[in-house]
Amino acid sequence: MLQNLNCAQLSFQGRKWINIGIDMGKNNWVMTAYDYESGKRSRHTFRGVTHDIDCYRKIGELVEGGKEIHVTYEAGRNGFAPARVLEVMYGVKVSILPVNKLEMISTGKKAKTDGLDSQHLSELDPRVLKMPRVWMPSIEAECRRCMQREKKRIERGIGRANNQIISILQRWPDVKIDVHQSASQWQKQLDIWRGARSCLIPSIELARIDNMARELETLEANLTSWEKAVRDEEQRERDDAATRGEHSVVDILRQYRGIGDEIARTFAWHIGDFRRFKNGGKFASYLGLTPTPYSSGQWPWPASWRWPCIGESCTVKK
Repeated sequence: MLQNLNCAQLSFQGRKWINIGIDMGKNNWVMTAYDYESGKRSRHTFRGVTHDIDCYRKIGELVEGGKEIHVTYEAGRNGFAPARVLEVMYGVKVSILPVNKLEMISTGKKAKTDGLDSQHLSELDPRVLKMPRVWMPSIEAECRRCMQREKKRIERGIGRANNQIISILQRWPDVKIDVHQSASQWQKQLDIWRGARSCLIPSIELARIDNMARELETLEANLTSWEKAVRDEEQRERDDAATRGEHSVVDILRQYRGIGDEIARTFAWHIGDFRRFKNGGKFASYLGLTPTPYSSGQWPWPASWRWPCIGESCTVKK
């Protein structure tokens, strides 16, 4: 790959292009700009609260120079926001590269710094090399992905509140409750414990359970309202599809055996536009269902050999 990269850089040397690689940390961005016309590199480091704004401003200055700008960064904590800002405000082409598919170019050194990472990204120009890129959904589609995540987060909160109440009760021998209950059921149980003279649970512990039950009540109300928001979003998607003479992807997936509401919504909303896959093989590769070859050299047996038929012993016969 290093040889291909050098050939590509030589082939496009003299073009009025600038390829920019950005290594994005939490409060520290390092940008390396590679100028194809001059063959020179420049590195800039942005720190502090305004590190992202300062980086955008610097890229804007390069855009004013009249050269075509292409920005590359790894998918990570910053998501699609930098790409949207650069594309909308400055008209810059942006490629987001998947971290797990990047082939790091090693020259025998083990050093790894933000500057080296940004330089590596500046050399991976998708206009020159065939690089895997992350598909960027629309803002609406990205927000739709989060709807199922938020629902799961609230459900985990409900389960956590129940577990906390049960963990308190397990310390007292006269209580035998180890199943999750609703907030109203816990409140009824609290009334029984408070009115029973033989209850061994101290008043402070009962007060703690009361607090957790109130939190559980809030979570249950949030879950009810959020489930309605999910259904409304699904209906909105169904109406939009109907205007195009199509069916909602969620409704189509529900028709398959074994796929219910949760799987259908998660599958459709996370993948987005299914038409971006050329065939079933591309789609299976996206899901990680296709095997990845990992081999080199020749097979250890001649071409005249054959695999045994079904029912025969598992040995290679001549």
